[in-house]
Amino acid sequence: MRVYTRQAVPGVYPDGLARSVHVSVRWQDGPEEPLNADYGILFAEGLIRENNTICPKCVADARIAAREDGTYAITARRVEEDGSEEEESRGKLLLWLTKDFITFTSCGLVEEKEAERERELPRADTVWVKEEICARALLYWGKLEHTAIRLPEQATVSSRQELERIGALAVYSDGSAAEKKVEWDCSCVDFETEGEYEIKGRVKSPRYPFPLDQGWGDPVVFFWEGKYYSIATNDNRDDVGFYVRKADRPEELFEEDRKRYVILDYDEEREFIQTFWAPEFHEIGGRMYLLFAVGPKKWGPQCWMMRLKEGGRITDAGSWEEPVRVRKKDGSFLCEQGITLDMTYLKAEERSYVVWSYRDGINSPLDTGSMLLYRADR
Repeated sequence: MRVYTRQAVPGVYPDGLARSVHVSVRWQDGPEEPLNADYGILFAEGLIRENNTICPKCVADARIAAREDGTYAITARRVEEDGSEEEESRGKLLLWLTKDFITFTSCGLVEEKEAERERELPRADTVWVKEEICARALLYWGKLEHTAIRLPEQATVSSRQELERIGALAVYSDGSAAEKKVEWDCSCVDFETEGEYEIKGRVKSPRYPFPLDQGWGDPVVFFWEGKYYSIATNDNRDDVGFYVRKADRPEELFEEDRKRYVILDYDEEREFIQTFWAPEFHEIGGRMYLLFAVGPKKWGPQCWMMRLKEGGRITDAGSWEEPVRVRKKDGSFLCEQGITLDMTYLKAEERSYVVWSYRDGINSPLDTGSMLLYRADR
């Protein structure tokens, strides 16, 4: 395995990405294969200044070594985004530990002398790693590819309908598999006459246009009570209004003549004026919610949500309860200055979380940049 940083390419691969830890497999007497399509895998964590702005950090001089416990240590100096020295971390190194080059444990900044005493300080950019570990890492970080089609060698059927229910199993490079329908050629089969028939078939692999739709950002597809729904930011109408599509199958959502239902539109009275952004459907506590951002006449999107009424229809604007701006537990809004947007919901280990993006001081020296904040509840 080799660890390294890359040269920045203006407009293509900026400093903040190039000055991260990249990893590649260097086969003996063979080619060098980068993990993650030669993009960075390990990054220095940025800092928050006293004025609440982000101070990005990067890495330099990546090194790697094997440890006595069978794991591997990767270190790097923490530097500024432009590659210049950083005084705060002088005499310290960023340290990551891994056993498989798939998952990494960040140890943060450690004293350089302490790392030397524990023999955890790598002195080279290359280390010998077992072939099976390299192969698994390449598989994990590589591009997913189709590798095989599996079919039953024999099947007993009495009708065309029964035959059509027999499918194929598509196998992929990561070991996963997916069932596929098969278009069988039944021209040589007489379903009225018992016997053995050898038939051929073609795995159905429909192709879809790219892009599926135009003028719609932040798209979401959601399955609810037997139907598929899609919703997105409406760039075709200056980011105003939320439009929903409904279909029996995902691919039908993007048919040209598929009807769009408006469930929330421009409303001066409620000050829903602009930046109808990043809507997301979520099932929370067994109820359907829409999380979104919207802004008043003075530009400044904020996080809102609305809940579907009991027995209501997603596509019916009247089936939704009155939207509410998201507040913290103490009753205050998520922020009094700046903007909030892109809220999402997740549940982990029986705890519910909402995560959103916060930013203040836009286009000023005190621009905080986009920060992800979260709140948790039982």
